[in-house]
Amino acid sequence: MDYQLRVGFLDTRTGKYTGDRSASVAGLAPLSSQSRPTSYSPAAKRWLPVAARNVSPDGLRYAWTDPSTLHLHVYDLASGTDRLIWSHAGAGGVMVWGGAGIYVALNPTTDSQTQTWLVDPDTGRAAQVIPKSHFSFTPLATDPLNTGFRSVGLDANGHMIWWLYFADQRGSPQSAFYEMAPGQRVYIYRGTQGDGTGFDPGSFIDDATGKWFSALTYPYIWHWSQQSGLHKISAAGAPRGATFMPAGSCF
Repeated sequence: MDYQLRVGFLDTRTGKYTGDRSASVAGLAPLSSQSRPTSYSPAAKRWLPVAARNVSPDGLRYAWTDPSTLHLHVYDLASGTDRLIWSHAGAGGVMVWGGAGIYVALNPTTDSQTQTWLVDPDTGRAAQVIPKSHFSFTPLATDPLNTGFRSVGLDANGHMIWWLYFADQRGSPQSAFYEMAPGQRVYIYRGTQGDGTGFDPGSFIDDATGKWFSALTYPYIWHWSQQSGLHKISAAGAPRGATFMPAGSCF
C-alpha cells in the first residue's frame, strides 16, 4: 500500500476517514530519505516528520533528536530554522513537548536507568526531573494482586499514564490512570476485561479538549476528558485492517 494513503483525517463527529494523498514533509528537518508524514499541525496546516508528541502546544515548532546521539533540536515552522538547543552524553529521545517544556528520556550509559529531563525550548536550559517515589506509581490497598502494568506515556503536564491489567483473563479488573501526587489517582478508565468497553490504550496525545488514545488492535480512537469521560470514535472508510494512531488535533 502506498504510504501516502496511510495518513489522513478522521472526522470525530461522523467517524469518516479521508486519506491525504498530498501529504509531504519535503524540506523539513531532519532532512532524510527516511522522513515520512507522521503528525499534522493545524496551526501550520501541514504534515510533519515527527510524532505528534514532539510538537509544541501552539503547533508552530517541533523537537527532534539525532538517532545516534542525544542532540535535541527545535525546528521553527514559521521561519524554517533549525536550532540545536541541548546535548548530553548517552542515548534517548523526546517523550513529549508539554506546557513546561520538552520532556526527554535519557540513558547516560548502556546499563543505566532511564532518566527524565525537562528542557526549556527557548533557552536550552535543562534539569533532571526527580521522581517523587521509588515506585513507578504508588500501590493502593484496593489494587488487585498479581496484575501486569505498563506505561502508556507521559502527558503534556508531566504525568505518566499507567495501564493495569490481567493478561487474557476475562472479567479481571483493569484500569488506566495517572497520579496528581503519590497515591492520588485520576482514572481515565476502570472496568473489567471483556466488559464491552474494549479500551486497550496504545499511544496518545493531549490537546485543549483532553486526551486522544489509539486502540492497539481496532480501527477507532478514544477521547477522554475529566468533564465528559471516555468516548469511542469508530472509523469508516479506512483501509482494511487499519489501526489508528492520533497524529494531531484537527480542531
